[in-house]
Amino acid sequence: MDTMEPKRRPLSWSLVLLAPVLAAAGCFYDGPTDVEEVEFEVIEEVTFDSSLGIDLARMIRLPTGIYIEDLSVGEGPGVEFGDLVEIVYTGYLRDGVEYLPEDTIDFQIGGEVVPEGVHLAMIGQQAGGERLMVIPPEHGYGARGYQNVPAGSILIFEVELVGINQ
Repeated sequence: MDTMEPKRRPLSWSLVLLAPVLAAAGCFYDGPTDVEEVEFEVIEEVTFDSSLGIDLARMIRLPTGIYIEDLSVGEGPGVEFGDLVEIVYTGYLRDGVEYLPEDTIDFQIGGEVVPEGVHLAMIGQQAGGERLMVIPPEHGYGARGYQNVPAGSILIFEVELVGINQ
C-alpha cells in the first residue's frame, strides 16, 4: 500500500506566497518604520530642574542605572515581581515638564502598562511609601519616545504605593 505524502513546496515558494500578506499587514502599521540613531540622555551628565528635587548624591543607584530615593517609607513587605500593585504616580521630564499628570493605576510588577524602569524601581517599596525614581532612557521609552516624550529621554516618576495584592 502506497502512502501519499503531502506535496511540499520549497521554502522559496512559501516566502513568495507570504510576501503579499506581510506587505498588506505593513499597511496597517502607522508608527515609524526606521528609527534613526538617537542619542540617549545620561543621568549623570544632565542638569535636572530644581523643582524636581533630584540630588543624585543622596539617591541609591541600582545596578540597572536607575536612581531611587524613598521620600517616605511605608509598612509591611516590599514589592516583588509578580505582585499586583496600586499606585498614584506623576511623570516628569528632566526639565521639570509634567508629561503624565497625577493618576492612579493598578498593574502587575513585571507585566506591561508602565515603563520597565518603574517596575524595576518599585522592587522593595512598601505600601504607603513614596519613592522618587530617575529612569534612564533604556528602561523608559527608549529610542522611540512616547506621545510628548522625546526619544532618548530620562524619565522622573514620583510614585506612592497605595497597596500590594500578592
